[in-house]
Amino acid sequence: MKTRNIFFKTTISIIFLLIGFRVFQLCFRAYVIVILNSVINGSQSSEQVKPIIDELANEQVFSNILLATWIVCFLIWFYISYKRAQTYSRQHFSYKPIWALFSLIIPVFNLFAPYKIMHEIWSAENVDLSQEGTGKKLINTWWFLGLILVVFSRYLNDKFQDVDGLDEFMKLECYYLILYGLSIHYFYILRKLLTMVNSQQMYRDKSPA
Repeated sequence: MKTRNIFFKTTISIIFLLIGFRVFQLCFRAYVIVILNSVINGSQSSEQVKPIIDELANEQVFSNILLATWIVCFLIWFYISYKRAQTYSRQHFSYKPIWALFSLIIPVFNLFAPYKIMHEIWSAENVDLSQEGTGKKLINTWWFLGLILVVFSRYLNDKFQDVDGLDEFMKLECYYLILYGLSIHYFYILRKLLTMVNSQQMYRDKSPA
């Protein structure tokens, strides 16, 4: 229980950091678009663009570190929660607990396994029937947004692998506004989902065996 709580709290803390950082990125992207528009219109020098590119590179490094930390903490919580669920419930489980630990990083497997695992954790842990539909709706929304983010981010990486000119650069930044907006919603939904699952886990911990 203690280990699970540590990774739950750590994951939630990182999610808050990610949401805050995505808000910063949204604001910075909006600023970049304003600057690029000014440069294209000739009201500012193209020298304004170079420090922006350097800042975007630094921003990407920090974003990758945050995301990697989140994935590690979340997957450990996921594994512990899935293993725990299998000790409480006699329902059918699709996988052994260890698969939850790698469910987000194994290609193809990560397109469906985390969704099934989260549903099975929720079904095993939830004791409040009035919350059953809410939990399933959150899981569906979380997974749908996750798939959209994966597809959209890969589309951006492929389409704008080599940005040619300021107009294309500005178009890319507009797309990133959408990406970060979706990302904020994704992490907000995930926070609600994890909090709901944790509340049921805590209830079970306090209940007599």
